[in-house]
Amino acid sequence: MDIRATFTYTIQETDAHGDPLPAGRQEDGMTYDRDPVTVKVTVTDNGKGMLVPEEKYPDGEVVFENTYTPTPTTYTPAVKKILSGSPVVKDETFEFKIEKTSGPDVGFANETASVTYTKDGQATGEQTVPFGAITFSQKGTYEFKITETTQSGNDKIHYDGASWTFKVVVTDDGKGHLDYEAPVYDSSAPGETETAQAVFRNTYTPVPAEQPLKVTKKADGNERPADAEFKFTLAQKSATPEGGAVLPENTELTVHVGKDQASNAGTFAPITFNAAGTYVFTITEEQTGLRGYVYDTTTSRDVQVTVDDDDGTLKVTEVEYLNSSAEDSAVFTNHYDPENVFYTPKVKKTLTVDSGSSLPEKVDFTFELTQIRTDESPEDGVVAAAGDTPVGTQTVSTPDMTGSDTIEDLSFNELEFTKAGTYYFQITEKADTAGYQGFTYDGTTWTLTVKVNDNGGKLEIPKEGGITYTSSANPPANADQAEFSNSYASAPAVYSPHVKKTIDSIFVPKEKDFTFNITYTGTADGVKMPENTSVTVSGAGEGIFDEIGFTKTGTYTFDISETDGKLPGYGYDEKHWTLTVVVGDSVSGTGDEARGQLVVNSVSYVQSETNTQSGTEAEFTNTYTAAPDSITPQVKKDITGAKYPQDNKKEFTFLLTADEENEAGGASLEADDGALTAKVTGEGPTSFGEITFRKAGIYTFTIRETDGGQYGYTYDETPWKLTVQVDDVDHILTKTSIVYSREDGTEDQEHAVFTNAYDAEAVPFAPAVVKKVTGDVPEGKDQTFTFTMSASEDNPEGARMPEPAAAEVTGSGSVGFGEIIFDQSGVYSFEIREENGGAPGYSYDGNVWTVTVNVEDNNGVLAVGDVVYARAGEIMEGAAAAVFENRYDPAEVSYAPQVVKKITGDETPDDRTFYFSLKADEKNSEGAVIRSDKAKVTGAGSTNFGEITFSKAGVYRFLITEDKGSETGYTYDGSQWTLTVTVTDENGALKVSSAVYAKDGTDSSGTEAAEFINRYEAAKPAAAKTGDGMDAGRSAALMAGSAFLIGVVFCIRRKRRGSNR
Repeated sequence: MDIRATFTYTIQETDAHGDPLPAGRQEDGMTYDRDPVTVKVTVTDNGKGMLVPEEKYPDGEVVFENTYTPTPTTYTPAVKKILSGSPVVKDETFEFKIEKTSGPDVGFANETASVTYTKDGQATGEQTVPFGAITFSQKGTYEFKITETTQSGNDKIHYDGASWTFKVVVTDDGKGHLDYEAPVYDSSAPGETETAQAVFRNTYTPVPAEQPLKVTKKADGNERPADAEFKFTLAQKSATPEGGAVLPENTELTVHVGKDQASNAGTFAPITFNAAGTYVFTITEEQTGLRGYVYDTTTSRDVQVTVDDDDGTLKVTEVEYLNSSAEDSAVFTNHYDPENVFYTPKVKKTLTVDSGSSLPEKVDFTFELTQIRTDESPEDGVVAAAGDTPVGTQTVSTPDMTGSDTIEDLSFNELEFTKAGTYYFQITEKADTAGYQGFTYDGTTWTLTVKVNDNGGKLEIPKEGGITYTSSANPPANADQAEFSNSYASAPAVYSPHVKKTIDSIFVPKEKDFTFNITYTGTADGVKMPENTSVTVSGAGEGIFDEIGFTKTGTYTFDISETDGKLPGYGYDEKHWTLTVVVGDSVSGTGDEARGQLVVNSVSYVQSETNTQSGTEAEFTNTYTAAPDSITPQVKKDITGAKYPQDNKKEFTFLLTADEENEAGGASLEADDGALTAKVTGEGPTSFGEITFRKAGIYTFTIRETDGGQYGYTYDETPWKLTVQVDDVDHILTKTSIVYSREDGTEDQEHAVFTNAYDAEAVPFAPAVVKKVTGDVPEGKDQTFTFTMSASEDNPEGARMPEPAAAEVTGSGSVGFGEIIFDQSGVYSFEIREENGGAPGYSYDGNVWTVTVNVEDNNGVLAVGDVVYARAGEIMEGAAAAVFENRYDPAEVSYAPQVVKKITGDETPDDRTFYFSLKADEKNSEGAVIRSDKAKVTGAGSTNFGEITFSKAGVYRFLITEDKGSETGYTYDGSQWTLTVTVTDENGALKVSSAVYAKDGTDSSGTEAAEFINRYEAAKPAAAKTGDGMDAGRSAALMAGSAFLIGVVFCIRRKRRGSNR
């Protein structure tokens, strides 16, 4: 029997569970071989009763090649550059190189690194720069070397010649991970302590520069008697950078200025500069105390030196002398001012009194001293020592002289001379100095000459010829002071008699003229009467007769009387007065006004009929009478501002007082304390008590409001002036004008108006809004809602709305509007609405809320009482805010899961129906509704389940399986597919953004449908039992092939265990 069969086997590497490996799978660094190998085994009968298998391998053997590759690791070395010395003046770049000296291959991202120092950036100091990362792909020990490679060509830079080495030890944990410990750096330079990184130290040293500093000494002021030396010192004040400047060994300088030189200069030894920068030095003058010199008030001056680096050579580019009058030098100015000398000019006074005259008391004489300027007199060389003021014109007076006498050494103010030279002064007597009658004055002019010399910084007046007095007349020889002589004789006296008119009346009538006469009744000579011996007085008042002259001493009498003018209403005074005048010499006079002449020693006025005496005037009293008049002043209260509480009106009080300027007794008030009081409750008019007038005239009264302290009221503090003119009309007093007026010009004929402003203390109130959002709002997608508030048209005037009258809240929450400010009491209503923003997915709350606020006035302080919130007219008891509720309901979306049925194997005689089930994952969130969980398809083809409706965004999973059927010949697909549907919320509308079908336990996935493959095998006819052994042979061959395959697989597995391939 010829038994021969060929069997084909596929050998494939699997995971530990026997499942095929996905492409490119790697575990702990191992990448597996996924390619399958096909082996054919031919089984034949060797004719000896044995089946013999023969296998055919591709390429002669079965090999699965796996690769072990650990994850690489990286290390990034760095270099620190330290550049010391001066800052660079141009860009300087330093480069470094890294090389591997031992170890396996590595990957360099960058084998060089560089760092640049710039003039305008970092010019010195430290900088750190990294190389690129070094990549290590296998374990091992690696050694590296770092060196500085580039020289900039600047010979002023000293380079670091050291090299650095470091070692990296890379280890493998056997699970695909490489690692290393931080390397330690080592330098070839001795004494280097850095171990964490490579450090290269360079120094930049440019060619130094030098600069001397200059000092100028100026000397002004008075002429100097000799040369002088001035000393200065130099010091450093600041340096940028520090240590960049070195002062010379000798920091002192002496400048010599000759007596005739205005200035001289000197130069310090040069300063050495080792670095570019800005340096400030201080030059200080040593004030050595030379006599006569006043040193410069600024004892030191600063000099700023700017040093630049010109390609490695330092140069001084600017020297700035600060606070100096010269650009190229520090200037110090000393003033020569020698020690002053003093002198006091003097005067001698001689007085001769004629016989028969007596010198009045308290007689003194005044003299003047004035400086005369000449070319010999230095300008501003002398001052009055008292107060250090210019000499100008000085005066000196004698003490009291009582007769013929001589007074010497009367001294002017002491003179202080500040400059050498010759000075001239003029001395004269002031003719009106004494201010008396009967004196003759000395008109002589004296000249005082003072010579001042400079004796080495000290002014002196020579004893010989230093002081001389010369006169315009014939001076005495060698006069040591100015001399003046005066004489004295007495002069006549005068007197003007006085008369006084008094009107006895309860009021002052219109003024009338009254005439008085005087006659001389004595017999002694020596009286000179004036041409007019009468005087007229208008109304009540005083009059003065013309002067009467007296040429002799003695006692003189006169008669004074009034002329009866027959005026209606008047009663005349018919009495006479006797005037007695006693005239004497000024020695016995009574006042300074009489000195130097005859004086009226005393006067007396005596009424002849009653012997009544008056020392100053003759007094005449007339009477006058007229009928009185009266007025009742009016006042009115107005209240402005906020509406005041009508149920709590306040009382206001007013006071009326008479002004002090009113004529005494002319007006009387019906009040015990001299003031009238009026009161009014709330607004309106009221009146004071009556004022009675008993004299003609103009009367003024002040009307004021009393500050009652009522809270909320601003009182009117401006007073009113009531002016009443009362005239005498045919001997009857009559009010001819009544005017109420204020300082601002306001006038009223009827009353004084006081306006109070009522302004209760305002109270704020901020209505509140609460927003409730229901529904599922996507995270981070909260909507902002806007609310508006408007005031009712029926509200009282007294509420100031906020700007703007709107509020916003994002998502659910609460918010307050801006504060409404209430200025007056009342009941206020406000409507609150939500604006429909049209946000997709949201339903807006269209209710209108009304908030009613009761504002109460508590004695001028407003307070918010009851606040009631009502929704759509319905009062919401206990509500503290308007509540708006919105719901978020995005537009739903639907999706119909798809199924594809494929049939393999034999050709089917007819189509059968297959059923599928859909089930939601138990972990799904609410939001998906399955319309139908069953689907069917007849034969191969596609179908779908009913739509799944989604009402919320989210990720939903559904399980799709085929119902196991019982159709003959069919092998059903037992796979389970997971459908993942991602639903997103896009501006309030749901959208299926992805639908992915994944076959559980495999990498099979897609977006089209869940695929189920059923196999169909047609029924085979039963084999005839002939007994020829054919079926047994074939079965034996099959068993032999299977046994062989088992052996092959066993061999392959053993080979994998022994190799990495």
